[in-house]
Amino acid sequence: MAEQQFAEDTLAWRNRRIRAENLPYPDGVLDACEQFDRDHPAWSTSWMPENTGKGWERPAGFGARRTDGARLRGCDDFRPGLDDNVPRTPWAFGVTLADLERRVTEFEALIAAEEDLTRRLTPRVYGGIR
Repeated sequence: MAEQQFAEDTLAWRNRRIRAENLPYPDGVLDACEQFDRDHPAWSTSWMPENTGKGWERPAGFGARRTDGARLRGCDDFRPGLDDNVPRTPWAFGVTLADLERRVTEFEALIAAEEDLTRRLTPRVYGGIR
């Protein structure tokens, strides 16, 4: 419960409410974003209106970014064709919440695999396999 209350006190949480008023978000979307954040405390979700910018086209939908400092290579749904092998904050996108849930699950699996690989390859003196 304390973790949930902390998330709801963050600047991102408050800013999303302001964006929802100013855009405006479609009916029910703000509540859906807030519930998604409660269910996935390491992610911050918001509604993304359609983007028609050349090279950045995408339909309206839900975007989420990882907020706990995790970094991954190539896990950014908003940078098409990104292949510079630089670790970045994961950004997931889904036209529906179900699509977003699927992408977040995929990214979570990649994060867990990378953390496990790092743990296994780290020398014992630094907290690796014992």
